[in-house]
Amino acid sequence: LTLQCPEGHIFSTTYNNFKRGRRCRECSKTKMNKNRKVTITNIEQEIKPLGFKIVNSEEYEKSSSIITLCCPKNHVFSIIWNNFKRRGYKCPHCNKEERIEKYHFKLQKYIESEGYKLNNIYFNDNDNLMVNITCSNNHTYDISWGKFKSGSRCLICNGKRRSLGE
Repeated sequence: LTLQCPEGHIFSTTYNNFKRGRRCRECSKTKMNKNRKVTITNIEQEIKPLGFKIVNSEEYEKSSSIITLCCPKNHVFSIIWNNFKRRGYKCPHCNKEERIEKYHFKLQKYIESEGYKLNNIYFNDNDNLMVNITCSNNHTYDISWGKFKSGSRCLICNGKRRSLGE
């Protein structure tokens, strides 16, 4: 069968396909694209139940655009909508806090087993997990968790750096 849809597109199909609802491919593609388009309204409806708010919607054009959001704990951050959705709707600041809480006990246990005292855990500007520790000689310093775990220890005690008192 050769038919013309209400939009004026001419297409071929079989009687069985037409009966099953398979019609004009052009109209079908257009309808699918309209359904896929993510609008600011769609985003607001999706994030509102999670406690997030849109801070700046003027910069949003499409799902690969950067959008500025505010989480329930009032952290403001900019992120690409697709990435935010794919990562499970997580605020990067809250995610870091959760990771610190999750690993605090394990890190503390390991650091104390090495004869050090854990003072603080944080992420630096490069997103490296950092620990502020005190060695058995009371030298306090910051080191990345990766370096400490791989065997790096107090630079003053190892003679690689002078203390401030010398």
